[in-house]
Amino acid sequence: MSIPYILFYSLGCQNSKNLANILQNHPMRDDISNFCVDGHLHHLPEYITAVPTLRINTPNEKTLLIGTQILDWLQFNKEQIENEMKNMENDLNQDKNIVDYDEAFSSQKKKSNMDDIWKTTSNMGENFDPRASIPTSGNKLNDNDIEDRMRQMKSERGI
Repeated sequence: MSIPYILFYSLGCQNSKNLANILQNHPMRDDISNFCVDGHLHHLPEYITAVPTLRINTPNEKTLLIGTQILDWLQFNKEQIENEMKNMENDLNQDKNIVDYDEAFSSQKKKSNMDDIWKTTSNMGENFDPRASIPTSGNKLNDNDIEDRMRQMKSERGI
């Protein structure tokens, strides 16, 4: 895997020193690998003809920047990063406005009265009988009771 950003610099170059000072506080400082050309002039890639030079080798961008071009690129990327951070902060602030489910319903009283539950079913139609017996484990219907209940339900519904 190729290193996406390599900065070629020289300790004897004032522009390289100025750039190093700017990079100390830049959000991309950890993304850029540094290579000092001092003592390695015969082993440099052909494309390095001046310092400072930033080689960019990403899937979206492959280019060389020299001198003040690097400063412009850094400024642009810093603004992009700051905008993304502001957008993320705005998203987080919006998330804070979303109320937790438990908080949203904590003010409602818990109802234990079955009559209150049946009241909510009053709009279910004229054939709905909220007082109809509901079988429980201790009150099971036998086959005859089930057949009678089915006939009663069919006649109520006009089937």
